[in-house]
Amino acid sequence: MPPWDQFRELCLLRFGPPIRGSRLAELGRLAFTTTMQDFADRFQALACHAPGVTGQQRAELFIGGLPDHIRVDVELQAPQDLQTAMHYARAYERRAQAIQQAPLPRGTRAARPPPTAATATRPAPPGPTGPAPAATRTFRRLTPAEQLERRRLGLCFNCDDPYTPSHVCPRLFYLETVDVEESDPTSGTVTAASEPTEMTGAAATALVVSLHALAGIRHERTMLLPVTIQGAPLVALLDTGSTQNFLPAATMRRLALQPTDRDNLHVTVANGDRLHCHGVAQHVPLTIGDEHFIITCAGIDLGCFDFILGVDFLWTLGPILWDFDALTMTFWRQGCHIRWEGLGGASPAPQLQLVSGADDAEHPLLTHLLQQHDAIFEEPRDLPPPRACDHRIHLLPGSAPVAVRPYRYPQLQKDELERQCTLMLAAGIIRISTSPFSAPVLLVRKSDGTWRFCIDYRALNALTIKDKFPIPVVD
Repeated sequence: MPPWDQFRELCLLRFGPPIRGSRLAELGRLAFTTTMQDFADRFQALACHAPGVTGQQRAELFIGGLPDHIRVDVELQAPQDLQTAMHYARAYERRAQAIQQAPLPRGTRAARPPPTAATATRPAPPGPTGPAPAATRTFRRLTPAEQLERRRLGLCFNCDDPYTPSHVCPRLFYLETVDVEESDPTSGTVTAASEPTEMTGAAATALVVSLHALAGIRHERTMLLPVTIQGAPLVALLDTGSTQNFLPAATMRRLALQPTDRDNLHVTVANGDRLHCHGVAQHVPLTIGDEHFIITCAGIDLGCFDFILGVDFLWTLGPILWDFDALTMTFWRQGCHIRWEGLGGASPAPQLQLVSGADDAEHPLLTHLLQQHDAIFEEPRDLPPPRACDHRIHLLPGSAPVAVRPYRYPQLQKDELERQCTLMLAAGIIRISTSPFSAPVLLVRKSDGTWRFCIDYRALNALTIKDKFPIPVVD
């Protein structure tokens, strides 16, 4: 009888696969084709013919043949033998299948598949030479259910990226001016979509200002320039997110600019509010350094920046070399090389601006009605006049007088309670009583921060005979 090692070699030579170059190389070249179970069975069949490979080496060879989305997770577990590696691989395969079968939450979009090599190397077919249609940006308001779902998933409200404190959303809200009469083609008033405002640029039918410019959010690499308008020095923000140039309404009045009458032009904010546009000023002289320009400005309520220079101005400069690290801008104008240097310094302190929206037209009839009955809205100073009928409280037979001990109040509420009692005693609203009935007082905080004087009559109501109010029935 031969020893076991010799017997095993004889069995492999007799019943095993034909002689190959390297069994270890075959294990390394084994490819994952269908499922994890199929890959594990084929790997074990080959590993039986490689007795000299240790358990750690078999585990590493098995992990190397796994798909990338499973291999990374299995490598993090650092299995020491083949069985442990197979166990983790099957578990991560089930997790990947469960994620693929799970329905996508509402409001998210599926990942776009990567382009194949054929589509990447194929030249683009010749298309029409006409202008391509302009992409439109739409704003969709999320429902409360979608907001809760995005909070649970940790996603941004505007895009599908994870939200972090340092997240910069690529879909920042923007402000767009719309004309309230734009949809009426028969109106005699010229609308913003049909009236040429002589603005520079390809199309001046809509005015857009970025949210960062309106809110005064300044990054360290944003560029500010000292400019002059009609002799008045200002600091302008170069903003590629704003389509036109925007000037505060107060500055327009101070510089005696004459904006065109645009009563029906409003600025619609992304949250649904509307801001009033104070008109568009044409042929405004602008000086930056030694260069002079004639621009068009729209007046809105800006409280953070003196002036905003948008794309309507920047496109007139032609090709621009803009260095955001050094905050410099260089370009050629009228054969001269121009170089502008931005203002440095830290970001300005955040400011809060109270902007009043566009009020609707007042109703004269409603105003007259409120003024006619203004006595109803005055604070009562005494008791109401006597009426024709005095109401009484009828208790259940055999009921004892209801006397409830007062509650324990904090010192702040106790002082407020005594103050209000003193005022009502002086006004004659209440009076000192020796009645056996008593009820505790509760102070409830109102929305304006003051206290509401409330009396807890629940114990008395429980012993009161309820009045009957018969309801007629049609039958």
